[in-house]
Parts: sequence; structure tokens; C-alpha cells
Amino acid sequence: MNINPRSRELCLHELDKYVRFDRPRIFAIYGVYQEDHENLDIICGWGMEWEAEYGGALFYDPSSRATWHSDSADNLVQRYRRIADVRLVRFDTDTDTDTDAVP
Repeated sequence: MNINPRSRELCLHELDKYVRFDRPRIFAIYGVYQEDHENLDIICGWGMEWEAEYGGALFYDPSSRATWHSDSADNLVQRYRRIADVRLVRFDTDTDTDTDAVP
């Protein structure tokens, strides 16, 4: 199947606009597990978040090599709060915001 080079360029142009407009919001989740009070086992990873209808949030913790998926970064934080004291930082604004900063 031969694709017209002009059609290919138009498609690439539309895709370029799409990936810039619908880019994911970047966030981090970090904290300390609650179980072990003698050792400070940590959670520290980064993720990308889209609207739930377009995939939700994807989070990767390099230390455990775990990848998690949920409808939102907030839902991932709620999951981790069952087992750890965690914080969420969003990098999708003009200035980085720690939405759960320690007072």
C-alpha cells in the first residue's frame, strides 16, 4: 500500500499537535513504609497522568521495580497510604507543587 507523502506529512503534523496538547502531567510519590520502624524502607518514584478516560496514571518505583496503574495519581497515593506515609508532588504547573508537604 502506497501512502501519499503529503498525507503522511499531514498525519505527522496532526500527531505533533496531539502529543503536545494531550501530554501527560508528571508527578512523583515518595515516602516511608509504616511497617518497619528500625529501617527506613522508602517509596520513591515518578509517574505520568492523563485523564482517566485516556488511561489514567502510570507510576514506576525504581527501587522495587514496580509499575502501578490507576485512574489517577490521587488514587495511587490512597493505595500507598494503606502501607506507608507518602507524599505526592506534581510537576505539571509553572512551579513544582508538593500537594502533601510536611508542615
